[in-house]
Amino acid sequence: MKLLNDDLHEFYTRWTSVFDQEAENLANQGHTHEQYAAFQEYTSIIENRLLDFCSQEGFHQDAQGLFNELQRLVHKDQEQVDAQLKRVLAEVEEKKEELRAKATEQGDSEKPLILICKPAALGDLMHSLVQQTEYQNFSASMRFRVEQDRMMKMLLAGLEAETQQGALPAPTAGDLEVVDVEAEQRAPPPPAIGTMTVTVPEGCEAGSQLSLTAPDGQQLSVTVPGGLAPGMSFEVPCRSGGYGGGYTVPAVPAPGYAKSQ
Repeated sequence: MKLLNDDLHEFYTRWTSVFDQEAENLANQGHTHEQYAAFQEYTSIIENRLLDFCSQEGFHQDAQGLFNELQRLVHKDQEQVDAQLKRVLAEVEEKKEELRAKATEQGDSEKPLILICKPAALGDLMHSLVQQTEYQNFSASMRFRVEQDRMMKMLLAGLEAETQQGALPAPTAGDLEVVDVEAEQRAPPPPAIGTMTVTVPEGCEAGSQLSLTAPDGQQLSVTVPGGLAPGMSFEVPCRSGGYGGGYTVPAVPAPGYAKSQ
């Protein structure tokens, strides 16, 4: 996933703005030639990286050997993931029993709620990589980047405006004014820019539309970025307010969203 998230940073910087297209325009006009050109460059980069990897690992002329080795690694990794998940579930059950016993002692009838995320297996990551070579998934992930950039710019602009409104006026010659410094210090600071951690729910994948509620009550719709599978997380910028940022919010498939088969 380093290829999708880090190595392609320069590519994303050059091409993200091409996908800044209103939904109505997309529905009426469809995808543009520039967007398809970006996809062709994207798939070419991935193909060349994979060819380099095959050559480095000694599989340049042995496609079947590479396939067999990948199958072996996927099977081995899946066994490790299953064992890890089994161990975590056992620990969760022990913790639940402790919480139930404590709740009974305190007369609390509420049942404990513990959320866990299934670890992403190598097979899931490979599946996500293959999915990103399909244009629809690539397009959805690029449009998500557009929305993410737009949201960040709006938040920064709002923060700058609030900061300017709360700034003290510049003093002028002969202007004597008593400033209540303590009152200024007591004034709440402008809201900070934070992030929400969103976990991809089961049944969703790269390109899926998710609905979530920000801590300030705002309803948001986001698209699962490329390279992610159920159980994996990504960051969404937001105004942190009094929460301090870095909080986790639940996400569900957006109404009317149907997973493509």
